[in-house]
Amino acid sequence: MRLILRGDPRQGMVIRKKGTARKTVFYQLVLDEIAGEEKSISESGRVNLFPERLRFFNKLKDLCEAVEAGDAKEIARQVPEFIKEDPPVSAPYVIFDAVFRELVARMVVQGRHGEALKLQEWFLGRQRKEQTYTSPWRKYAEEAYLAETVVERATASLESAGADGALGALDGFIEALRWLRDRFAALDLDAVKEDARSNAEIAAFGGSLTPSIRHTLSGYYGQLVELMKAAATGTQKAFQAVLDLAVADLETGKGGRRLGEAKERLARLQGVVMPEGKLEEGKRIPGLRVEVTKSVFSEKKGRHLDIFLEGKAAEKRSIGIEYYEREMGGTFAEEKELPLGRILQVRRKQIEVLELLYGEARDKSGAVTAEAKENRELIDQSLKGRMRLHNNDDWRTFLLAKFRALEPQVGREKAFAKVIDLLAFYLLAFTTHTPYNIEDFGVNYLNRTFPRALTGQLIHDCGVYAIRIAYILSLVRTELDLEFRFVRLPLHVGLVITGTGLPAYVVHNDQFIPVSQAEMADLRKQWRETDAMGDPRKPAPLDERQFLGEVSASQFVPNVDIPFRIIDLPPPKGKPAEIKEQLWKLYTRRIAPAELFSAAIGKPGSPHYQFDLKYLELLKMHKEWFNETYVPFWNVEGRGIWLKHRDAIRKAHARLQAAAGGTGQAEAENEYQKTIAPYRRALDVAFQKVEDGRGKLIVLQVEISGYLAEHPDVLAKGARVSPYQRLDLGGWVTAWFWRYLSELMKGAAVEPPFAPEDSFLWPID
Repeated sequence: MRLILRGDPRQGMVIRKKGTARKTVFYQLVLDEIAGEEKSISESGRVNLFPERLRFFNKLKDLCEAVEAGDAKEIARQVPEFIKEDPPVSAPYVIFDAVFRELVARMVVQGRHGEALKLQEWFLGRQRKEQTYTSPWRKYAEEAYLAETVVERATASLESAGADGALGALDGFIEALRWLRDRFAALDLDAVKEDARSNAEIAAFGGSLTPSIRHTLSGYYGQLVELMKAAATGTQKAFQAVLDLAVADLETGKGGRRLGEAKERLARLQGVVMPEGKLEEGKRIPGLRVEVTKSVFSEKKGRHLDIFLEGKAAEKRSIGIEYYEREMGGTFAEEKELPLGRILQVRRKQIEVLELLYGEARDKSGAVTAEAKENRELIDQSLKGRMRLHNNDDWRTFLLAKFRALEPQVGREKAFAKVIDLLAFYLLAFTTHTPYNIEDFGVNYLNRTFPRALTGQLIHDCGVYAIRIAYILSLVRTELDLEFRFVRLPLHVGLVITGTGLPAYVVHNDQFIPVSQAEMADLRKQWRETDAMGDPRKPAPLDERQFLGEVSASQFVPNVDIPFRIIDLPPPKGKPAEIKEQLWKLYTRRIAPAELFSAAIGKPGSPHYQFDLKYLELLKMHKEWFNETYVPFWNVEGRGIWLKHRDAIRKAHARLQAAAGGTGQAEAENEYQKTIAPYRRALDVAFQKVEDGRGKLIVLQVEISGYLAEHPDVLAKGARVSPYQRLDLGGWVTAWFWRYLSELMKGAAVEPPFAPEDSFLWPID
């Protein structure tokens, strides 16, 4: 007796009650029926009482063979002919349940959506006709089963694909996502909401939803959302397999053919997630949120596993994590999520980094850019043509070579800035920050292979960033005689880089914030002449460590008093392994254990209990405000307003400049002010949302600063405090806007900082 296990992605496996499973084609049931019919005819003396049965199953076999072979021409020819068939009443129902779902799914992942839809409609129509009763429950149940089979088919293709099959598996998942997206977009959202409301009423009165909530319209809607998430996850697992092959080629100097294939597939996936055109707006799914980490959470701690690996391989490439919140426990720990649109943005940046680093970036004419060409040559010269993307030692050697090549051309400051920019670009694209604390013991961070998130990024925390950056830049540090200082802040470690005749760099995670020499001089003067409350004072001697700690703290979380400790990183000495060991010892013995608060914050019942988590709350609020209010203004609203008024403002400004000092200056000034007036008003209205969004932030900032002032005993002995009112660097968040409006009014500058296409801000992940 033959049985098909529905939901098993291995549709080509015929499961028997006795014995082991044997590998067959997915339409083995059809072949068995044909064999049975032919045997029956033979045993009856070649008398065929039901010729329509054999004809139907042979046509079905032909279609199955065409689909298995991926023969697009035959599929297009056979499907219209096949759906004219009226299957024999006595055809085994199991064939419809297994073979037809698999047929539809295989057509979908091959991109044959038109034929797949025709066959699905025929299949569902036949099922409804065969039922002894008609019910909407049956419709949604069967469509859900078909949608599940599509995802299962794409998943099975990925699981069975070797290196050569990675591109095909990615193509299949892209098509599966497109199919699910179209089914989802076709639903009437008002009807979905009404169905959900009706179901809730039935449940509230103790009614039974027969046969299952998943077979209602709203249940089907929810299933499609989950299946789209599964398909989106599948696209990224398949894309990573393709990208891994591309990176392997680039690392060994084999060229960028595979990178080009990955780039083309990414563009195709972008078209599915964000289709262009007014008619396609309802199909856009960039906001679909997907889990991007894979973790094991226990009561006191957990582990991040590599999301692309399974079993022991995933465990081997894992890191231990600790919860910041003392009472959270594993029950409330959550995986990190990102919207699909953001994941694709990360992937595009990864392609850009790889093209630039390995000499594959090209200009509009198709020629390799000067910087990409230079990078490729430096890899050839300094690393014998082989640079491993995530290898700290290779980055260390390469960046020194890059600095030495650039310094004679552009000078020390610009050469160092170029080195920092490339390192920051890599970290931005290929690393992501965990919301938990990575264990700071055991294997040295510099000797670990970190697990990856679904974005293909290595999972780091602040300490990992600080240690990796300090090591990667250690050769450049020696070359430039730089000073490195770690800054211990609440639930965070930062890095400050300074050097004679160079700007300072304040480093927090993957962000390098430059502070020019002139700005540092002004800040030092401001620090000497301003007390902790922001009031003028008689110039005081500069406490360089306190000053640098305040600069770092104010760029971490603005507008709030923050405790800190600052720890010097001695100049690197010895061989690479010795330098790594020196860094690890400093980090594990002095930086990670450095206390900022008294022991009372860890004691339940103390008024100071978990006061440090106020800063975590503030960071979360700041992230939410930045991502949901500030970034949309900068990237979309503000820029949209500028583009609407840009041409008129530029013309009026050009006339104003041309009339300067002449008889027509007053008229030109009047015309200019009239031109910029609607632009200013529109910007004011849009930016007010940004300002209003800071309300809750300001309340918590005031609360934290006030508590520190009233309860100095909450601090650990020796901890310093950065009073935000002294330097007030937090003004960078919004002060630029008012400076820009002032310059605009005076006609000194008309182009806003968010105007350039390359000025788009990345959200905080």
